[in-house]
Amino acid sequence: MPISSDLLAIYNSARVPEQARTWLESQGVEAPMDFALLATDENAVTAKIRDVVKTAGHCSDSLVDSLAFSKCWTLCRRAMSQDDQRLKGGVAPPDELLPEPTFNSCTTAWKRVHDFPLGSDRLLTSQLQNKINRGLAAKPRRLDIILAEQLRTAGCLEKRGSVQMVVPTSGPVRGEQNFDSAARSHFELYIRLRAYFTTVAFLSINDRAFLSFGAAEQMSDMLLRLLNNTYSNQMAPVTFYVEAWAQTAKLMSDHVLTNDGNLEEFIKQTSLWRHIWTGYAPTRTNSGPGPPTKLHNGPDTEPDLNDRVQRLRGQLSEMQSQRDRAVAQAKKAGKQVELTPRKEQDPKRRKKWWGN
Repeated sequence: MPISSDLLAIYNSARVPEQARTWLESQGVEAPMDFALLATDENAVTAKIRDVVKTAGHCSDSLVDSLAFSKCWTLCRRAMSQDDQRLKGGVAPPDELLPEPTFNSCTTAWKRVHDFPLGSDRLLTSQLQNKINRGLAAKPRRLDIILAEQLRTAGCLEKRGSVQMVVPTSGPVRGEQNFDSAARSHFELYIRLRAYFTTVAFLSINDRAFLSFGAAEQMSDMLLRLLNNTYSNQMAPVTFYVEAWAQTAKLMSDHVLTNDGNLEEFIKQTSLWRHIWTGYAPTRTNSGPGPPTKLHNGPDTEPDLNDRVQRLRGQLSEMQSQRDRAVAQAKKAGKQVELTPRKEQDPKRRKKWWGN
C-alpha cells in the first residue's frame, strides 16, 4: 500500500529526509498513526525512531534530522485521531470546521427569524458546531454527548488538549483527545452550557420544532438557578454539576436517538432531568459542641417554591390592603363591620361581609 497523502504532507512539513521516508515505507509506516505509534512519548523519539533509522543508514545524528523526526512525530500524534476515524469508515474528522455555506445559511435564517446577531460567547467553536451539525443531519438524527471540559465558546482563544492512545480489547489502536480545561467556577460552567444550547438552536434554525431559541434560553435560565442553589448555606462544588451535565447529556442523547424526539420536549419535561441537579448531599460536619449539621437531600430553597411563596405573599398583601380600606370606609360611615368570610348560604341569613 502506498504512503498516505496525510503522512506525505507531514513529511514535507517536517522536512524528513527522502531516504528515511523510503526506508520507513518499506517497514510498513504508511499512515500518521503508524509513525505516531513508533514512540510512546516525545522523549522516546530519538531512541525509538531516529536512532533506528540512523542504524539503517538513512539519516544522520545532526540537529536538523533530530528536529525533523520530533516535529514529524508531534504532527502525527495530532493527526492520529483523524486517521483513526477515516480507517473506521470515512467519518469526517472531529476537528473539521463547520462548512462556510452551512454557517452562512444558518446565519441568514437566524437574522430573518430573530433579527439580531449572536456573539462569540453565545456559540461554541466551529469544530463543535460541525460535530453537532453532523449529528442533526444524520438519519436517524442523533445528539452527540459533549462533556463540560470539551465545551469551548467561539471566543475562547486557548485550547489545551492532548492525544492519548487507547488500546481496546478488540479493534485497532486509536487516539482520543483529552482536554485539561475543566470549568473552574459555576459561572464559567453556565457560560459553556448556555453556548451549547444556543448553538443547537442556531444549527436547527430551519427546524425550530427541534429546539427554538426561546426553549434554549429557558433551559439556560433553569440551569443558572440550579447552579446557584445552596445546601446547608453553601453551594455545591462545580464537580457535582459537571457530573450532572454528563448524565443530562446522556439522557438527551438517548431521548433524541431512541424516540427521534425533539430536544425542546425533553427540556419541558423537567421531571426527567431536574432531580440530577438537586441531589447534592453536603458532607456531615461538627465544628463544636452540640448536634452535627442536619443533612437534607435538596436545596435550601426550591426556586419554583420560592416563586409561589412570593406570589402568595403579594396576593396576601393586596387582600390586606382591601380589608383595611373596607374597615376604614365602614368606620367613617358609622357602620358596624363583621369580618366574616363570604359564605354561600341563604341570602336572608347571610351576615354582612366587610367587602360589600
